[in-house]
Amino acid sequence: MESISDILHQHQHTLATLPELQLQVNIDGLPLFKSSGAQLWPILGTVLNLPKTDPVTIGLYCGSSKPNSLEEFLGDFVDEICQLQDGFVFEGHQLKLKLFSLVCDAPARAFVKAVKGHTGYHGCEKCTQEGAYVENRMTFPRADMPSQSDEGFRERADADHYHATSPLERTGLGMVSGFPLDYMHLVCLGVVRRLLLLWLRFGPVLCRLSGSQVTCLSERLVALQSHVPSEFARRPRRLQDIDRWKATEFRQFLLYTGPAVLKDIVCTQVYNNFLLLFVGIFILSDASLTGHYTDFANDILCLFVSHFNELYGAKFLTYNVHNVTHLAQDVKMHGTLDRFSAFQYENHLGKIKRQHLERHLILSGIWCGPLGMQAHVEMFLIVEFVEEGNTGPVAKSWFKDGFTWWPPYKDQNRILTSVRKAEFPQPEKGWTKHAARVIHETESFDNILARWKRSCYTSDVQSDHESMKRQRKRKSYSSSEEEGPDCGPPKQNRLAGAPAVPPPPPRETNARARQELAARRNYVFLDI
Repeated sequence: MESISDILHQHQHTLATLPELQLQVNIDGLPLFKSSGAQLWPILGTVLNLPKTDPVTIGLYCGSSKPNSLEEFLGDFVDEICQLQDGFVFEGHQLKLKLFSLVCDAPARAFVKAVKGHTGYHGCEKCTQEGAYVENRMTFPRADMPSQSDEGFRERADADHYHATSPLERTGLGMVSGFPLDYMHLVCLGVVRRLLLLWLRFGPVLCRLSGSQVTCLSERLVALQSHVPSEFARRPRRLQDIDRWKATEFRQFLLYTGPAVLKDIVCTQVYNNFLLLFVGIFILSDASLTGHYTDFANDILCLFVSHFNELYGAKFLTYNVHNVTHLAQDVKMHGTLDRFSAFQYENHLGKIKRQHLERHLILSGIWCGPLGMQAHVEMFLIVEFVEEGNTGPVAKSWFKDGFTWWPPYKDQNRILTSVRKAEFPQPEKGWTKHAARVIHETESFDNILARWKRSCYTSDVQSDHESMKRQRKRKSYSSSEEEGPDCGPPKQNRLAGAPAVPPPPPRETNARARQELAARRNYVFLDI
């Protein structure tokens, strides 16, 4: 078991005392670049009933958008989970793995459950309330509606809440109780951020802070920087930087600095409302308090939402504010808020993104299972087009059985970009397939581009050392090449230039290519 074997080895002496391993899974989208829609959808996991276990990567999907097919994205993962739940042997220990909970933000949770999103009329996952559309936003004003249940979910009791059947239902996971509300997104990035923005920008006039009050509050926060212990990941920042605050900063403001710095700056009603949220979340975050005071915290948070409505108006009773009233229910089943928060998974997502960007990995449709993962790095080729007689760089994923795909773009820079990103071939958008033979292969796009440019003059794709031994051909520039190779690969060299959109192959070749493409699955395997 490659993905969790290291964890099990570290706690091998305790495995005999565990009836089962409780697996918590996190699924979330991770945008890679601001200039494109490329994104990762990792499946992360951790074993809850083993101490100090860091998240591991179970699966990883990469594409230009979120996965189109939920069955294709989660099907293999669900099948392996079902097998592990039946039992397996590890180092002589007979073990079972149970999918205990799944932690996501609201959009990802709605996606993997195949239910209405947080902006839908039936978007609440914890109660049967129908939302009200108020001033261009969906609100959930009531806190006394019947709760959703796992049995009701299976029977589709609230018919308007569902889109389809999720593959996760095959695992036996409670589709309501097994999806606790993540307070990192719900409270820290949701409610606390909303409160601060109401005070600073778009709240009612009576609740808004003046410029001098904002300055005073910022000065108090900055003054605390020298007194913040090293256990905190970040030090307080000015309110002027609130658009760049991280979730840990909002958590710090709610649970530590906020009650102190807000005193005597905001009006009494606003301060007391904030304290209701502070007390409720503080209780649910402390293991020594949740056992006896969870119901009290629930009453406090319901009072917070009711008072919030009176202060700021019904139009701000959106999904995040409403679901604060459901947090105590999840704490009773799963433990303190930090037991099912996304903070640890966000840190792991950051590591995945840094590794991706540092190594310039181009990942395309990845699947990795709990039993083992193997890394896939996109390779690049220089190929010679058999019929056209010229050469060009292509992604290795485009080449198969002596044929390669070629994009429909006319601009050479756009073609090179599609190669570097290893874009997925789309015959319906003009991609064509051509007979080709491989001349050179490497995992570095810069390397393949440099060799291709050199081959434009020398027909040489060997190493620099080898090419020095060979006599260079005399350069021959056309009018479009007078600026030299730095302006891009020459276009007139028939042998070495990129195919200026080669002529389309016969119709039957394209039909066969479409069939092959339709049969392809977007999965490879990663070894952690």
